Amino acid sequence: LVKWAADPGTLSSPRIAYSYEIDRPEDLDAPLAWKNAVAVIYETPLTLAYENLDPSATYSLRVTHTGRKGKFKLVADGVHTIQERIDAWEPPPQSFEIPHAATADGRLVLTWTCGEGERGSHVSEIWLVRKPALP
Repeated sequence: LVKWAADPGTLSSPRIAYSYEIDRPEDLDAPLAWKNAVAVIYETPLTLAYENLDPSATYSLRVTHTGRKGKFKLVADGVHTIQERIDAWEPPPQSFEIPHAATADGRLVLTWTCGEGERGSHVSEIWLVRKPALP
């Protein structure tokens, strides 16, 4: 985690982003929760970590990508590609399966990245859904 004094402009750490454009039809019907997001800019990765997960369970991810239209990649634990190219707003929310190998140690680290020169990732809502155990 980067301390504010080291990154006061949030150039390399997450920030809260707001979307108040009401002249676009897709924004008029969007839920209020989608009007803000955790965001990073340019090639800065957005990382989210979960701990104390059930190592025997399997999980899926439901996530709403909002803010700037763009494309980015989602990787679990640095090695499991969840989605190579995610399109923001196409359509939200999106669901992805998490490989059991990514949560078998009781932890999960999700990382969103975008291509060089792209504007960065925005995540408004995220649900890590524990699936029922198989018999």
